[in-house]
Amino acid sequence: MNEELARWERIKLECEKSIDTHGAIIEAVTDRGKPVLRKNPAIETLQKAQAEIEKLRKTLADELNLD
Repeated sequence: MNEELARWERIKLECEKSIDTHGAIIEAVTDRGKPVLRKNPAIETLQKAQAEIEKLRKTLADELNLD
């Protein structure tokens, strides 16, 4: 469980770095060569990572309280 928590914390850190580096909106080019603006996919992954971290911390806390 601790390994999974550490993995999600690393994912969260990488998402934060990506958002800091590239911003929330990134420029992309379609397969037809047209420039478009897109939401950085790291934003959604960051939200998922935060939810997973919270869930795992709660699970770990509950396990400690059972002892």
